[in-house]
Amino acid sequence: MTPLGHGTLFLGAYRGFRALKDAGWTDRMPRLLGAQAAGYAPIANELHGDDEAAGDNSVADGIQILDPARKDHILDAIEATGGDAIVLDAEPVADALDRLHRGGFYVEPTSAVAPAALEAYRERGVLDRDDDVVVPLTGSGLKS
Repeated sequence: MTPLGHGTLFLGAYRGFRALKDAGWTDRMPRLLGAQAAGYAPIANELHGDDEAAGDNSVADGIQILDPARKDHILDAIEATGGDAIVLDAEPVADALDRLHRGGFYVEPTSAVAPAALEAYRERGVLDRDDDVVVPLTGSGLKS
C-alpha cells in the first residue's frame, strides 16, 4: 500500500517483488494497492471513472500529480497484481496524520496517505482486519 503520485515507490515495490518471485524467493506477487489525492487522481480515474476522482486533497500535496510520467507502467503493475488505486479526500489523510503524530511518528503529510488508505480499503472490504499489509511511512515531518 503506497501513496501514488508519479508512481516511483509503487513501481519500485512492483519491481522488487517481481525480482523476488523471479529469483524463487517467494511463490507469489502481493496485490499492490495505491492511493491518490482527490483532485489529482488520474490512475484511480482510469480504473473507476471521473466520480472517484472528484473532491480535493490539499493535505497530500506530495502526490498532487495530474499526469504521471509512468502512468501506463502503473496501470500494468496494478493489473498484473490484481491491485487497485483509490482516491482520498483531505479529511482521512489529516486524521491519519494526527494519529501518526500522536503515536510518535513525525512524518510529512503525504506519508499519512498509506495508513488512511489502509482504513479505506478495509471499509470497502478489499482488505480484512487480519490481512498482512505493508504500510510504508515515506517522508520525514522535518520536510513539512
